[in-house]
Amino acid sequence: MNHSTTEISSYSNRASAAAVLVAAGSSSRMNGDDKIFLDLCSRPIIEHSLSVFMNSGLFETTILVLSKNSINLAHDKLSDYLAEGLILTTGGARRQDSVLRGLEKIQKTPVVAIHDGARPCITQSILEQGLEKVEKTGAAIPVIPITDTVKRLNDIGRVETTLPRKNYKFSQTPQFFDLDLIRKAHRKIIKDVTDDASMIEMIGGEVEVFDGDIENLKITTSNDLVIARNILEARK
Repeated sequence: MNHSTTEISSYSNRASAAAVLVAAGSSSRMNGDDKIFLDLCSRPIIEHSLSVFMNSGLFETTILVLSKNSINLAHDKLSDYLAEGLILTTGGARRQDSVLRGLEKIQKTPVVAIHDGARPCITQSILEQGLEKVEKTGAAIPVIPITDTVKRLNDIGRVETTLPRKNYKFSQTPQFFDLDLIRKAHRKIIKDVTDDASMIEMIGGEVEVFDGDIENLKITTSNDLVIARNILEARK
């Protein structure tokens, strides 16, 4: 996607970026508990991400997408952020449905960062890099190297081939997009996807990549919670 000079230059302005934090999942691997409100270093998990986004000076609008059952808890736990302008909305049946609901809340900003609320170890550096990279094609994502050898299996569960690691990366969030482009992708793609960048690929768009952070893990199990706690404690 080509962008005019005027569009590109506006991306670096604080008033030109919005953030959508998605936290409407079922938490099935965390014993059904709403994991984003679990304690992590004396704060709810989601508060770590919110504080980085809302204190970065890079985003005019921050939207948190939650399950319907978590809205009242969010009003209780996140009152300070709501006072600073945090917008709450409820999610849909799938992650991509929840993302679209968040996107529909954005009024005027041309660029959006979409982040998994269960990634509490996000840094300011990732936000700055993403907002810079998204200027090129309208889509940019952080990636990290694959360090293990990856095998592709056949239909009966035996090794078919070994994939060249240099051609593959793990993707992370936040992922950064031209707002009109990602809205178009979400409205057009119906099939299930696991990240937003794949939708851009499906409509023929180009996705820039930049170095992610191995510490920017997603909390899906109790063991991940221990690792995240160690990371955040080490940063103090």
